[in-house]
Amino acid sequence: MRLAGNDLEIRGSSGSLEFYNGAADGDSSALAMTINNSGNVGIGSSSPSSNLDLRTTTSSTLNIQGGDG
Repeated sequence: MRLAGNDLEIRGSSGSLEFYNGAADGDSSALAMTINNSGNVGIGSSSPSSNLDLRTTTSSTLNIQGGDG
């Protein structure tokens, strides 16, 4: 499924569900998240190896907030 005007794509690949996003041109999407057939979720990863697998190519901070902020 693809919505090219806002560059959102949802793909099925080898038993995984993949979510892509990117620029508004509809042709430069990048993988944002994968859910594989084991139920593992990868953000920035096409092959998550644990329940939640977060990957980045830049140094960043992971923020986790509760209901009270």
